[in-house]
Amino acid sequence: MKKTILCTSLALTVSTAISASPLLSHDKYLRFGITQIEADKHPGLLFNSVETSIGESYRPTLAMGLFLSDNISLDLLAGIPPQHNFYGDGVKLGSTKYLPPTLSLQYHFKPKGNINPYLGIGYNYVYFYDTDSTDGSDVDLSNSHGIAFNAGLEYFINNKITLGFDYRYVKVDSDVKINDADAGNLKIDPSLYSLTLAYHF
Repeated sequence: MKKTILCTSLALTVSTAISASPLLSHDKYLRFGITQIEADKHPGLLFNSVETSIGESYRPTLAMGLFLSDNISLDLLAGIPPQHNFYGDGVKLGSTKYLPPTLSLQYHFKPKGNINPYLGIGYNYVYFYDTDSTDGSDVDLSNSHGIAFNAGLEYFINNKITLGFDYRYVKVDSDVKINDADAGNLKIDPSLYSLTLAYHF
């Protein structure tokens, strides 16, 4: 009888602990964000003398996640393609758009808590398109791939909804051609700052 009571109590305790843990109850999420995309302040030179700069951009983003264990999730970041203006010696040279999907593994430090910080590392691929110049020159930016770093924090409003902040640093390195002539290399290396709203299910 005592063993039965003990087993029942233990089962109730474990059940209560699991039900109190948001991430153990829900192993998938959608994380919506409003994101500021800020390129490196000194991306490089064109034709060895023209100092370049790249304007910031704001876009909505969407991250889709799947928990592989209590602490580790697989995260895919996508969103509306951002557009950046680029400048040479302070003069606008043109603009470009790109698709920047990023796949990361994230480690969640407090999956059982209401406040859950996380760190991530992953892989990013950037596809540039719709690159235009102000003077009609043919400008081509090579596609890029590289490592991405991620840090964030979520606050559980309830066991499904979170508010949070997400930061990502992405290595983006593109060779530039202007009228089919090699013009230089741009290390864009953007930082992404997002305010997020997530739904866990």
